[in-house]
Amino acid sequence: MAHGGKREGSGRKPGVVSKAKRELADMAQDHANKALAVLVSIMNSTTEPGSTRASAATAILDRAYGRPTQMVIGAGGNGEHLIKMGVEVTFVRPDQD
Repeated sequence: MAHGGKREGSGRKPGVVSKAKRELADMAQDHANKALAVLVSIMNSTTEPGSTRASAATAILDRAYGRPTQMVIGAGGNGEHLIKMGVEVTFVRPDQD
């Protein structure tokens, strides 16, 4: 009789979120509006360093539109060359045209 290893039908099904993770997400959503307001306030601040403001702006964009894809170059399974192009986001200072 074999012991150990993967057994058919065991474990959580793919894509199913654990109860603990779901509860944590629910608790975090209670603070989402306030957290976004803090990020917006940092982004709009004239006293914060540019890098801090850019980080806040990036966090806002990531949550609004998702993180941009990155370029990935590699070989495919049949020897073909794969290239996945990404999106470029450029930040400019609001006081410049």
